[in-house]
Amino acid sequence: MIATRSARRALGVAALWGALLSCSAPPPPPTYTVVRGDTLFVIARDHGVTVDALRQWNGIEGDLIEVGQVLVVGAPGAQGAAPAAPPVPTARQVRTTSPSPSSSSPSSSLPPAPRPERCLAGPSPDAALGEEAVLAAQGLSQGQVRAALDPLLPYLAPCAGGLAGSLLTRLEVGCDGLVREVRILDEGPFGGEAIRCVVEVLRRGDFPAHDMPDGVSLDYPIRFGR
Repeated sequence: MIATRSARRALGVAALWGALLSCSAPPPPPTYTVVRGDTLFVIARDHGVTVDALRQWNGIEGDLIEVGQVLVVGAPGAQGAAPAAPPVPTARQVRTTSPSPSSSSPSSSLPPAPRPERCLAGPSPDAALGEEAVLAAQGLSQGQVRAALDPLLPYLAPCAGGLAGSLLTRLEVGCDGLVREVRILDEGPFGGEAIRCVVEVLRRGDFPAHDMPDGVSLDYPIRFGR
């Protein structure tokens, strides 16, 4: 009977030490995978941390991040990122009765996906000089750009979720007319969900083929509300 009690005491001590050791090991920090349209500011705001903290945890010196990059978004031992506090409305942040971005999901209201076209041939180095000679690549005209972007406006409107303000985007359009990349140069008052919605819609821009083999870069400002 005494030996049994001693054995039970030994097992109890071992279990206690095991529990203490398991509690002393902090859980791994929470992480987040970068998607198109993300910026350090958006990620920090969505996870309730500061941009400086993101830089420190991930060894980032500037603001450059890449799609697919896995970022630490919380201190080691944190169970998860704290939710970001809602922004205080300002003169540029006036909510109306329009639906929020979550109720108007981009996947359910996207324009049709464009088809790639054959790239146009640029000027030939062997072309004879004359009145009909083409001496420079043409790229896209202003009229062609408007014809491709104006049909997207009805699809962009729900992205703001009733929030008024402006953002500035940059589109990289390949010679086949497809939008290769959408960058957010100035996100204004908009958050991650609205930004992702805008990026998804702009990637459906149906541009004509052109003769710039490296693509054309277009800055496109978008104004929501009055």
